[in-house]
Amino acid sequence: MPSTAASSTSAAATAGAMLLDALTAYGVRVDSDAVGMSYAVAFEPDTPSWSVRSSFHLSVADRAPSVEHAPVSHTGWTVFAHDDQGEPLGDPLYIAGSGGLVDCAADSAAAAMFIADYLTAPVSRHCDCYSQERYGRRHDRACNRYRKP
Repeated sequence: MPSTAASSTSAAATAGAMLLDALTAYGVRVDSDAVGMSYAVAFEPDTPSWSVRSSFHLSVADRAPSVEHAPVSHTGWTVFAHDDQGEPLGDPLYIAGSGGLVDCAADSAAAAMFIADYLTAPVSRHCDCYSQERYGRRHDRACNRYRKP
């Protein structure tokens, strides 16, 4: 199997572009209106881009924090779930590295695979557990929103 790191690095001018390429391979649409700090991924694919960040969504950012950095200075993608007010919910769902440099191609591929899997898990599309917990209602802890990679 040929290495894609060299070809991906030369094709993608930024780590964010490399991540977008990896997400596109899974058919994941990303709201990149706020390029610079993070990307937002809606739970529902038909969410209009103007309302992605004001609905349940995932955010993806580098520890730097930036998505426009060079792939060679990548320190690891972090993915958070956000509620319908845009507030992050709990710990990161996915986090790579420990603050040092991380292989951007491998991390982008892993983060994209995690995001695609998270979005297509049946519970993601209908579970409202976080908002229920906010109002004191319990839910099934087997819900994939608590699943760790």
